Amino acid sequence: MLHDIRDETPISRESLYPKYKQLSGELLDKTTSKRRVADYLKEMYQLGLLNRKDNYGGPGKSGYVYELDTVDYEMILRVLGETEPSGMPERSDLLSTELIDELESFAGQQSTAREATQTQSSVDSWK
Repeated sequence: MLHDIRDETPISRESLYPKYKQLSGELLDKTTSKRRVADYLKEMYQLGLLNRKDNYGGPGKSGYVYELDTVDYEMILRVLGETEPSGMPERSDLLSTELIDELESFAGQQSTAREATQTQSSVDSWK
């Protein structure tokens, strides 16, 4: 979602992994291997949450690039905002400060005042 807001999609697993590692370390106090992240991406693709395009770059390179299929930021925020990370009782959700900041910026850049107000209102409610 963060990469989508920044217009950095489609994105390869290799490009996605550093931000995933940073945020999972901050929010969950753990990280997952690149192979497990590849499994997550495959599962999300199979569930219809991501589009996956063939982009084979040679040996050792990810063969796919990913992007969100249908972007419903409000639904994603609702799920992340209501999720209790395991092992971290002091955190009440999976929303990073960086994601919240990007969403606020995104809301400010919307083409109509109504869309910006709705998005900003959604961000405020999840803070």
